[in-house]
Amino acid sequence: TPAAGVNVPERGNIFENVSEFNNAASAPITINPRSPANLIVSATAATDTAVAGTPVTVTWTVQNSGFNPTIESFWNDGIYLSADSILNTSTDIILGTVSRSSGLGLGGSYNGITQVTPSFTLAGTYYVFVLTDYGGNVYELSNSDNGGPPERITLLTAPAPDLNVEQVFVDT
Repeated sequence: TPAAGVNVPERGNIFENVSEFNNAASAPITINPRSPANLIVSATAATDTAVAGTPVTVTWTVQNSGFNPTIESFWNDGIYLSADSILNTSTDIILGTVSRSSGLGLGGSYNGITQVTPSFTLAGTYYVFVLTDYGGNVYELSNSDNGGPPERITLLTAPAPDLNVEQVFVDT
């Protein structure tokens, strides 16, 4: 059981005649942990089709579905690109992060928007995910539901450059 204690100045610093042995006391206390916030990405949207190597606009909504406002006022949201519809932060590509610099009240939400650029070497069907609290800064009961729904995107191969020789110089 946790206990709180109070100590007065060290023995001998204040003259109390014969009352030096009553300078400390303790009593059990009850500490109830604070119920945490719970951040979830409730919506994700991205450009349907894009040319690889060009910017893609991603938007999302984060909600606090927990029991209290966030204690923290700073965290990041991460934007991932996945070859399948399952977020795996170990193997999927992190395209960027966006900082959040204010807390979120109970039941509150915010919208995010950013542009990310998938590598020009990618082509085909991919999925964009937003992971709120990227880095795990916010006190939550569980971070397992911080990844939002996937948004399908088709990346087209960037056209190959078409170089034409316009002039030739010969040094004589």
